[in-house]
Amino acid sequence: TTQFEAMMAIAHQENDYRAVPLLQWFLNEQIEEEATMGKLLDLVQSGINLFQAQDYLPTPHAGGEGGAEAGA
Repeated sequence: TTQFEAMMAIAHQENDYRAVPLLQWFLNEQIEEEATMGKLLDLVQSGINLFQAQDYLPTPHAGGEGGAEAGA
């Protein structure tokens, strides 16, 4: 995340308007993944039975690759 933030700062300094939306997309994805990982860590640290953990896991992105709906 820090590296993407640094690249975003450089893109702004260099007036690289084409890079800004791309970097913003990467930053948004990184924030989402960090939030998901935080939830997963909280789940594991809660001491839950890991066989029941899937009931509490976030669902995969709708329409994305992988996930249950990809094979349907």
